[in-house]
Amino acid sequence: MPIAASGIVINGRSVWCVSLVRMWGWRKSAPGWPGGTGSMRGSRRHWNEWPMNRQKWMRGRADWVCGQIRNPYRRGIGVIRSAEGRLAAYNCWSDERNAEGIHPSREHIVDSIDFKQAPSPEQLARITEWLAKADHRVIRPMVARTSYSEETPPDRLITAAILDTETTGTNTVRDKIIELGMLLVEVCPATGQAYRVIEVFDELEDPGMPIPEESTRIHHITDAMVAGKRFNDARIDTLMAPVSLVVAHNAGFDRVFVEQRFPIFANKHWACSFREVPWSEEGIGSAKLEFIAYQCGFHYTGHRATTDCHALLEVLQQPLPTSGKIAMQALLENARMTEIKISALGSPFESKELLRERGYRWNAEKKVWAKDLPSQQVSEEAEWLRTSVYGGKSFRLEHEKMTAKNRYSERPGPSEVVSYD
Repeated sequence: MPIAASGIVINGRSVWCVSLVRMWGWRKSAPGWPGGTGSMRGSRRHWNEWPMNRQKWMRGRADWVCGQIRNPYRRGIGVIRSAEGRLAAYNCWSDERNAEGIHPSREHIVDSIDFKQAPSPEQLARITEWLAKADHRVIRPMVARTSYSEETPPDRLITAAILDTETTGTNTVRDKIIELGMLLVEVCPATGQAYRVIEVFDELEDPGMPIPEESTRIHHITDAMVAGKRFNDARIDTLMAPVSLVVAHNAGFDRVFVEQRFPIFANKHWACSFREVPWSEEGIGSAKLEFIAYQCGFHYTGHRATTDCHALLEVLQQPLPTSGKIAMQALLENARMTEIKISALGSPFESKELLRERGYRWNAEKKVWAKDLPSQQVSEEAEWLRTSVYGGKSFRLEHEKMTAKNRYSERPGPSEVVSYD
């Protein structure tokens, strides 16, 4: 009895669909076959003649066939999904056939799979490896890890806190934190390699105000979930005592909210994985965490604090595509850098577009254009300002020192006004 089926044949560069499992023979009287009696045994001639008849069969059974048939004796792999919902893959490149027209080289490279049952890890591994040969990628679900290396750690490790918050909104004056998530992890400061996850923290707090619907649609936290709950401040202080570095994927947002609620965070060094890892230079088209996760081969259900922390740590332990560095190592190197925020004092109004294109941002409070730069680039930037903005005249710049201690916070760093004659 033949089995009507649909599937693909990978033939070198191409992907084709086949319509019958038993390439070695079938009966025209089989169910679904358009009329006629007798049988056809598998041969090159019959397969070459098959396209003349297949169009009529496809019109009647279009739901079974999603492509076209090619000669199965050409080099390729036939993958068949049968009416019983099972998958089998065959090596069908050989012209050799036995007396009954069956190809002895039809080799199973993927075991039969019952699609009604979840595949085993072994089946998933084999199918993933097989699909990769056709330039397909399998995006796996994220599995939270408690250890990132089985090697003996070096003598010197630091404790980093991978942090994320969920809030009632984005206004740092009006809105409140409703969820705080943290992973405390051992990290080698020289290589960025993570070792043990020491602690997982996740708590909710009642903000004392209704959670806006637009915020709930993002993080799915409702008023009922936070009603009467309070962060354990004493436990947070204890957990943060040994932490050397706080890492957030948008530290400019999280740090302001966290420092307002927990004063201990103001004394910690902070790093921003969104800004301080050179994703674009490494060939990654977006710095959004979910996009980077896909590039790293996994997906996750985001917008809850601890889940985002696990996803961020997983991303930071992956090698970057161009440099080959672990992303955490690049983050640590950039976090150690001293930056200078230069403010172009008294810049002409007509120069605002030049400054904006150069990367300056308008500081409405000080009414000045400002930009953060590595300290070693300040002299070069001053020369550009002299020529392009101040017309060769004397000018003044405010230099504000930015380090991991005050970067991304609302607290200003040490500053001075420098005159350029």
